[in-house]
Amino acid sequence: MTKEKKAKRSAPGRSVRWPKHMLLPLTAYHVDELSLASHLALVTCRSEEANRHMFNELIRITYLSFFLWETGYGEADIDAYIEAEHVLDEAVLKAERRGTWRLDDQESEKIERVIRIYDFQIGAITGKVFAEARLRLEHLIRDGYERSPVADFVRERLYSTHAVNAESLANNS
Repeated sequence: MTKEKKAKRSAPGRSVRWPKHMLLPLTAYHVDELSLASHLALVTCRSEEANRHMFNELIRITYLSFFLWETGYGEADIDAYIEAEHVLDEAVLKAERRGTWRLDDQESEKIERVIRIYDFQIGAITGKVFAEARLRLEHLIRDGYERSPVADFVRERLYSTHAVNAESLANNS
């Protein structure tokens, strides 16, 4: 008589059990591939060969890096992501009007800053952390970018700062 193994299910609200290899850092090969892809996307967007797909790749890298930063990976401040998001939003609008997909030198510098952060992040994270950030990115894309995660973060910080200041004023009265 054979024993059937029951599939283990995690209780609602419990985290997924990750395979052991996902708890290890990304391989050097994977880090190099991710880094090369991000740098090639930027180089392409600085040239006449750029297109919507390459801009979308830079947007994905920006949000992926932001999600990694939000979980504590990378020495940056929110301004890097605010600036990159603004540059990419404006560049896409400009490209749709003119038909030319290209970043100028000043715009490229803002994106390059995020790519440098991203390079550090992918060299320091586990497969699990990367997979979780990718899932967040996929949900954002699937949901149609209705709201910017960067703007939501800023809004949340402002709200919590104002709430703390209001509470502090109330306690001091």
